[in-house]
Amino acid sequence: MCEKYLLITAGDPAGIGYEVIFKIINQIHNFIPVLIAEKYFVNYYLKHLKINLNPIFISEDFIFDSLSIIIPDNSFLCIETENKKNFNYRNSFLSKKTGFSAISYINKAIYIIKKLQANNKTNFFLLTMPVSKDYITQVIGNKFLGHTEYITKHFGIKNYSMLMIGKDKNNKSKYNVLLLTRHIPIKYISKNLSFKDIVNQIFNTVKYLENYFYKKNIEILICGLNPHNGEQGKIGTEEKIIFKKVVEKLKTKLRKNKIISPILTEKAFEYAKNKNNVLIVCSYHDQGMVPLKLLCGHNIANLTIGLPFVRISPGHGTAFDIARKNVADINPTMFCIELLNNLCNL
Repeated sequence: MCEKYLLITAGDPAGIGYEVIFKIINQIHNFIPVLIAEKYFVNYYLKHLKINLNPIFISEDFIFDSLSIIIPDNSFLCIETENKKNFNYRNSFLSKKTGFSAISYINKAIYIIKKLQANNKTNFFLLTMPVSKDYITQVIGNKFLGHTEYITKHFGIKNYSMLMIGKDKNNKSKYNVLLLTRHIPIKYISKNLSFKDIVNQIFNTVKYLENYFYKKNIEILICGLNPHNGEQGKIGTEEKIIFKKVVEKLKTKLRKNKIISPILTEKAFEYAKNKNNVLIVCSYHDQGMVPLKLLCGHNIANLTIGLPFVRISPGHGTAFDIARKNVADINPTMFCIELLNNLCNL
């Protein structure tokens, strides 16, 4: 029997990652969860939150064999990272010390995945809990833009995309939102909207939704970049020049898909209400994320398109302000598990 493993990076130890994972780990049924973390924080949070779980610390070599595994009740597998710095976390939770821990979990996951791939293993998925970009940047010495950029770079992926999926508060709609640009300043957005890149991102995302989520007849709504969709070039030409060419090209590549472009952002989200087969394409981060958060709250998942494996993450931050208070919302991460079950047709 070939088990399906869910590798989980614990996120920034000063955030809510450990708390959320410990609260949901017994609710993950279709995968074998394997937490990548530090023994100190595992023991600290289990004791602090009074959670009755027994960690089983293993070597990564343990999961390279496709064997049937039986895990005792209230137990979970954990691969420990080595913290050579030996920081005293008791004195300071919010610091670059936890950034060192957070990046070490990600690096360990990358190492494990590369080794799994080298052994032709494909029975794994990756769930990453939130980290602090600032704290990681202080550790690795260069700007850390986020999980998406960091992980794709380590796997040599240049054509990648960020797909956000949100479930509305009434549990009736799932919004699929593609962000053409991500963590860049507003003034650079137009320069980063190239014809070829937009076509590739939309095409790859449509195929991802078709192949993994078994969606058919996906409708593509491309939101305009400029106010009032540029008013025929009076206040911006991206819609009239770039987006027009994109639509012409996509109609030859995706003949069966309906494409509307340009469309006002509010009209796109209104159109997608109570539907699950609409892809809303946004030019920049907040164009997609602001309406998505208003409609879905924190029930948002982040998927990386282009990787040779599935990577998903809850669409919220570290929540430092409520960390260690035992009040973290588990629903966004449970939504990630729900999507993984759908993705695997379970």
